[in-house]
Amino acid sequence: MAAVRRGAWVALRYVTPVFFLGVVLQFFFVGYGLFAMKDGKTIDNTHSLNAHRDFGFILSDLGAILFIVLALLAWPTPRKLLGAWILLGLLAFLQPMLADFHHK
Repeated sequence: MAAVRRGAWVALRYVTPVFFLGVVLQFFFVGYGLFAMKDGKTIDNTHSLNAHRDFGFILSDLGAILFIVLALLAWPTPRKLLGAWILLGLLAFLQPMLADFHHK
C-alpha cells in the first residue's frame, strides 16, 4: 500500500500544475471565442465558444474525478492537503453546473 500512496502522491504533484495550466488555457479559449463572435450572435448560440465549453467540461469532469481519486489514494499526512484537493475536485465538478445557472 505504501507504493500505491507514493505513486498517487507523485501523480498528484504532476496533475495539479497541469490542471491549473488547463484553467489558464480556458481563459485563452473564452477570450478567443468572444473576439471571434460574428455580428448578431449571442453567447448562447455562437460556435466560437465551443472550444471553451468542450475543454472546460473535459477538464472539470476528468480533473474532478482524478483529484478526488488521487487524493484519497495518496492520503497526505497533513489532512489540510487532503481537504484542499477534495475541495478542488468538488469545485471543479460543480463549476459547469454553476456556469449553466441563469438568472431570470
